[in-house]
Amino acid sequence: MQGGGGLVRTPHFGSLAVRASPHLEVQELNNKTKMDIECPYCGEEFDINHDDGFGYAEGVKHHQECPHCEKSFVFETSISFYYEPEKADCMNGDAHDYRLSSTYPRELSQMQCSTCGDIRQLSDDERSKFNIGTKESYFESLKQ
Repeated sequence: MQGGGGLVRTPHFGSLAVRASPHLEVQELNNKTKMDIECPYCGEEFDINHDDGFGYAEGVKHHQECPHCEKSFVFETSISFYYEPEKADCMNGDAHDYRLSSTYPRELSQMQCSTCGDIRQLSDDERSKFNIGTKESYFESLKQ
């Protein structure tokens, strides 16, 4: 979708809709997301290097040089968020689905609800069931 936009799946922001003007292309095909910019001079596509945060600021004309034809051009970025709701019955009176976190050391483990993300400390019964000591016992073992 040239100049239109699409969805980019990111682990930190859920689904991120990205639109840039006039030559940013975002495609989501076969669960593969491809994000390229097309040079307005030669038409070649390439990736923008965002390692240092370049190109994310909105309302700014970002300067870019095409690695193919070496001509300079500008692009603008517009970012919007897409929210994906899920039922969370545990927030409406049903029981939480608490699961043991994968934590090292195990003594720092917590219980986290797989539905709503609520976190709580392990009960004494859960510590016994999973054979996990207390934080205090762990820190005491480090002193020895």
